[in-house]
Amino acid sequence: MKENIRRAVSANVFLYRIMDEQIEYLLLKRVPRNDLNLPGFWQCVSGALEHGENSEMAARREVFEETAFTLEEVRSTGLTLKYPIKKEWRKLYGAEPSEVIEYVFVSRVQGDPSLSDEHSEFEWLPYQKAYQRLTFGDYQSVIETINSALHARHRINTSG
Repeated sequence: MKENIRRAVSANVFLYRIMDEQIEYLLLKRVPRNDLNLPGFWQCVSGALEHGENSEMAARREVFEETAFTLEEVRSTGLTLKYPIKKEWRKLYGAEPSEVIEYVFVSRVQGDPSLSDEHSEFEWLPYQKAYQRLTFGDYQSVIETINSALHARHRINTSG
């Protein structure tokens, strides 16, 4: 594998906190990347695995790089996302892979992030508002599953 070719495997981390007995999700607004045909959309922490990393290691690294949070615990959700590789992305991935696979994690954090230059804004949002903002790919179905699991885990009422 060439060092300059990105692996077509990523980690995606949904960060949350509990405020006033309500789960809030951290959403990051991506800086548009015209060279990759990526608009400025709301997302969670996401990034490709580096050589020698597994998905949990990448999740921890990406969260630190994009938010400055050091995770005490990162849990796999068992969910995966798949995206076809667009022609604009070929220079990153090379000729072989046809899709990017993202392994989805969740972690509880406290405080506010310190953003990297990949994102222009952040917001802490309750589930319904976060769901409405997450319009990229299958993020809405993923946060729906995560939200149900977190409410059960933390025994929080699902209203709101």
